Amino acid sequence: MRTSKHQVSISSTRRWAILILTSMTCMMIFAALTAYSVSEPEIVNAFSISKNVAGLGITIYAVGLVVGMILGGFISDRIGIKPTVLLGMLFLIIPQFIIPSAGRFGFILVLRFLQGLSFIAWAPFVACIVGWFTGKQKGFATGFYLGVALAGGMVGGFITGITLPGWGWKGTFYILGAMVALFLFLWEIVTIPPPHSGSDLTKSDGSGYRVILRMKETWYLVLIMAGATWMLYTLLARVPNYAFDLGYSEMEVGTLTTAIGIAYIVAAIIAGPVSDVISMKMGFLKGKGICMALGFAVAIVGALLVPWAGSTGYGVLFLILFVSAFGNSWPQAVYWAVPSEVYEPEIADAGTGFAGGLGNIPVPIAPTAILAIAASGAGWSIAWMTCAAASAVGMTASFLLAASKLKRREGI
Repeated sequence: MRTSKHQVSISSTRRWAILILTSMTCMMIFAALTAYSVSEPEIVNAFSISKNVAGLGITIYAVGLVVGMILGGFISDRIGIKPTVLLGMLFLIIPQFIIPSAGRFGFILVLRFLQGLSFIAWAPFVACIVGWFTGKQKGFATGFYLGVALAGGMVGGFITGITLPGWGWKGTFYILGAMVALFLFLWEIVTIPPPHSGSDLTKSDGSGYRVILRMKETWYLVLIMAGATWMLYTLLARVPNYAFDLGYSEMEVGTLTTAIGIAYIVAAIIAGPVSDVISMKMGFLKGKGICMALGFAVAIVGALLVPWAGSTGYGVLFLILFVSAFGNSWPQAVYWAVPSEVYEPEIADAGTGFAGGLGNIPVPIAPTAILAIAASGAGWSIAWMTCAAASAVGMTASFLLAASKLKRREGI
């Protein structure tokens, strides 16, 4: 076991500054990653490859994301929050400046995998937030963090819309990379790691990590996140394909994707404080579990109604996709407040990264699988049913977590 070597206290203003800056730094990570998506046509032309081959850059990045999230907590647990975040951001920033001048597409794929590894910073980011907020505010803090982070895709789209015409795809990579570096610099200056985090604790012999695997709550958390991410990446990556198949224009499809993004942000910001109120009345794990289950229930209904909405009309489809995204985002905002209460301080970072990372395995799988199902005889109706099924798994795991007898550790 490990014990805290010293206690740290900070002002309320500093605490909120850390939350806001951490959220905005993560937002810029997602913003920077839009550079590849918008540059795909130029990459196709530059390397004389097909669109499918160019799409491997997104897939290999997603694989790196999963690996990075799984490892991030263990790394942070050993070297501390700030060094881990710095390492992760270097995985993002350095390739961001090399990709535009890469001479071979195979090298770009390696760099994209490294950019995915930047998500070793995710668990320490979460630990930095929950470490400075009490149980009564953790849901709000993680909901705010996720909501701002998810806005990164929209922010990136706005920035690239400005930079692409004048600076081209290479300049867009450089500008977004520089912006991430600036936010990282500010984050490193302002942030103070909270007590009960990596370098603040004396090291264990590693036996505590085996506890993570033995705890049933770990596997509930894995299933909750997996159930959410399957639908998340279906909505983010495949709604355009679905809408185009229905015959809608590029402008109409763009409006749908924007609505989905807004729904994710709004739900994330609302779900956190709502879960805090419920947890105060029902107990932490029970309250968080029930709150996540409610979000999954909305997502299930939404996913089942999407095929009907698609055949009914654009307005109905818009509404159902918004509701589906809202329901899907809800449990994710609540989720990240939970691991710090499930695990003991000495393994909390590792448990957060392991459960969350393993639960993100659908990230590289779902977009390809959904498109394959839709293109087969099964069609889009079955594709959307898989989202409902995944959400049902997440809802079941949420109820199991709510029923857990694990006692909350007060004061963390």
